[in-house]
Amino acid sequence: MMSGWKLGPARVGHLYETNIARAVRLAALLEGDDDRAQDVAHDAFVRVISRFAHLRSEDAFWAYLRKTIVTVSIAGRRRRETERRHVQRTPAPAPVELPDASERDRVWRALSTLPTRQRAAVVLRYYEDLPDAGVARSLGCSVGATRSLMARALRALRSEMEERGDGDE
Repeated sequence: MMSGWKLGPARVGHLYETNIARAVRLAALLEGDDDRAQDVAHDAFVRVISRFAHLRSEDAFWAYLRKTIVTVSIAGRRRRETERRHVQRTPAPAPVELPDASERDRVWRALSTLPTRQRAAVVLRYYEDLPDAGVARSLGCSVGATRSLMARALRALRSEMEERGDGDE
């Protein structure tokens, strides 16, 4: 039993070398996946080391590490299961029809000619699919100002696209 010992780099290195292989084996049995086992074992090691000042005996380290590995593994499994259920409940987004590259470039060039706030309003409305109130909140303005920005932006885009359309074809 050692009391009053310092947790310096040499001590951490010694604890790592003497415990990590066993920790990874335990985590592998719990996880069933070698990559996740490595992550769990190392995460648990870091957690135990951060609380190491409370340990009175180096022999107690493995008991704390083992308990932490089990806790981290269970928490990770629960998180993955929750994420999986959420993904299963979330409907897949509708496929997006992308215009051909030349049309996309024309739209991008036209969009880049707009003033910043008008461009932001168009992107938020059509790319982020926000309603007018959502665009207004994002831009920090009223719904009326948003509608005005959108009207000016769409008018400018139509004009720009018509000019570029005649010149490109």
